[in-house]
Amino acid sequence: MQVDVPQPQFFRVDSSKPGALRLAERPGQTVQAQFKRSASELSADSGTLRLEYEFNNTKLGLPAGLSGTLEVTSTGVGNSVTVPANTITYRDGGATLVVVDNNNALQFRKVSLGKNMATTVEVVQGLSSADRVIVNSNALLKPGQVVEVAQASKG
Repeated sequence: MQVDVPQPQFFRVDSSKPGALRLAERPGQTVQAQFKRSASELSADSGTLRLEYEFNNTKLGLPAGLSGTLEVTSTGVGNSVTVPANTITYRDGGATLVVVDNNNALQFRKVSLGKNMATTVEVVQGLSSADRVIVNSNALLKPGQVVEVAQASKG
């Protein structure tokens, strides 16, 4: 089987451990698959690298061309954070987040993005889970500007 993996995740795949193939048509069943090889080149069109896994299909009778999901084990290298898609702005040609620092001042931070999941985006570099991110930032915000942080109401 072949799976295209975004560049940031490629370096996190633990190829020494098997993957688990799941098909919607076979609920509750997983097929163990061993890493075989990876493409030697990043696809310029998609920003992904192709990985190939193999599994024993003699008894399963799975025809070629099926679509499914492949769960792979992470090496634990790297820490990504998922943020709402409306926190990302594009300034000076790159993805930027507006972050509130410990002094409640705004920082404009360049970040590297991973997977885009329509309503959320994975940030693979430049942000930690402890950072406070502005949602729906606008052009009136300036670096160093001090803001008042409102506490979310409970209830």
